Parts: sequence; structure tokens; C-alpha cells
Amino acid sequence: DLDRLADELEGMTGADIAYLAREAAHSCLHRTLDMDELLNQQHPLTDEYLKKLQVSSTDFDQALSLIRQRAQALGRRVEESERR
Repeated sequence: DLDRLADELEGMTGADIAYLAREAAHSCLHRTLDMDELLNQQHPLTDEYLKKLQVSSTDFDQALSLIRQRAQALGRRVEESERR
């Protein structure tokens, strides 16, 4: 749902949104591709295989959650270093 995603992105910079898109694509790759097969070259990356890759709203949700967790962790580290 693009409207819901747009609401979630309010206040983010272009760099934040680019990072979110990369993380969502990464999530899609891990969900769709069998990395063991790829690493062992048991399944070639054909056009047909690559067409199966579709970034879903779930991929964006997971990426957004991950980014928020990382931002919170970074904020805690900054606060700790400022206290020293």
C-alpha cells in the first residue's frame, strides 16, 4: 500500500529512502533466491528466474523495521558517548 508507506516515510531524507529501498530489495533477494543453489551454481540466474523477484510491502516493512532498530541503537551509542 503506497499511501501507508508514504505516511511511514514522512520526515525521511532522500538518502534514508534510498537506503530503505536497498534494504527492501535485499530482503526480497533473501526471500526469493536460494543462496546455496546460487553459490553452488546449481541454479543459473536466468531472465525467467529474475522475473520472480518482486519487492513486496512485507519487504519494505521489514526494511523499515530494521532501519528503525539501527537508528535507535545508533542513538543510544551517541547518548552514551555524550555522557562520557
